[in-house]
Amino acid sequence: MKKYQDHYVEEFHNGATLLQETAEREANTERREFASKDITIWAGIVSDTGDTINMRRLGNNPAGEEVILRKNTKAQHTSEAAIHTATREVGVGGGSLLFLGYQTKARLEFIPISADAKLSIMNRGKFSISGELDEVDFNINPIALACLIEDSIKKYTSSIQCCIVYGKIIGMMSKRFCPIPQNELVDTVSRILAKRYPNSEVIGGVISNRVSSVDFNLHEVVTENGIQVEIMTSLLNSDNGHSAVRLIPLCRPCNKHTVYPFFDDDWHSDHIAVTMEDVELGADTMFLKLRNNVALLTAAQNRILQYPMQYAEKAIERLNSLAKSKSGCQIHDNMKKEVISNIDTFVTQGIITQFSVMDIADVIIDVIPNNILPTTKDNFMKTIMRIIHIDHDAFDKI
Repeated sequence: MKKYQDHYVEEFHNGATLLQETAEREANTERREFASKDITIWAGIVSDTGDTINMRRLGNNPAGEEVILRKNTKAQHTSEAAIHTATREVGVGGGSLLFLGYQTKARLEFIPISADAKLSIMNRGKFSISGELDEVDFNINPIALACLIEDSIKKYTSSIQCCIVYGKIIGMMSKRFCPIPQNELVDTVSRILAKRYPNSEVIGGVISNRVSSVDFNLHEVVTENGIQVEIMTSLLNSDNGHSAVRLIPLCRPCNKHTVYPFFDDDWHSDHIAVTMEDVELGADTMFLKLRNNVALLTAAQNRILQYPMQYAEKAIERLNSLAKSKSGCQIHDNMKKEVISNIDTFVTQGIITQFSVMDIADVIIDVIPNNILPTTKDNFMKTIMRIIHIDHDAFDKI
């Protein structure tokens, strides 16, 4: 049932399993186009017995009276698992689901709308709401929210393309949105990488309703500044407009377990016009930047600090400034205090006698909260890895 749920996120540490799940997900993915004038948005509540849904929406009559329908769940083409794990906490009091309705020759059909479709819905309807669609304290009546979504979409777009995964809408895009299916994209990137690195392989990744990633180990070691570094890459992609296609440079010094990503130096393209040829050219761009990243990373690992605590304080301040002006998660005060405390402990107990710039980066990485989404962790790593670009001499002083 997990894969049917809103906010589905699952990490895989085995490449074969990830590829199998990716293929299954694509087999259960449907992209359908609807004329905006032909759709309706409903708020529904599944009965305690689970066999019917009480559907409600505001009607087009002058009084705006509610239209109420009772639909048998088994009569719907949508699977019961999708219905029962759809957005269940919409609006005041919670317990409601959002559905897209469309008329067939036989009957009015419904597709449950996932909370993960929020961004794409707002983009189509040109409105903004704070919070997730399934938060219990989401302070909007679900029938009014359904009306807002329907009216806004009909006002601003003539058609929508729905990405339906395991029976639920996870995104409402414009018809210009033409993503390459994830399994085809992975196959393409695998072939491109194999031309350069015959031993490259998929080693794991993340599948979610928002952004999925596939990690490739290229099994290639380069030596820079006297340090051996294993180079890798990660493919990021999205079915519902949360992310463009991205190739992220990664590398791991052979004397460490940490894999460092360089999100600022990725290659990316939106889904409107991307082609396989674009992806191949993008890989060339990404690898050029990766070589530069390796040089900067190894230089940072060789840069021994005279004043590690002072450097950490000033570096974090600079990294937070970059996160604010560019993107990424800021390193908040509690994390900063923990970093300084840990450095002090390592120094006073003689655990680390010489701190390099990358030792400071590792200490910051260690205080990233464990109970966060992979995308949030990526945003922290985006902030932290900018440390290889900052002026070390300027911060290594009292």
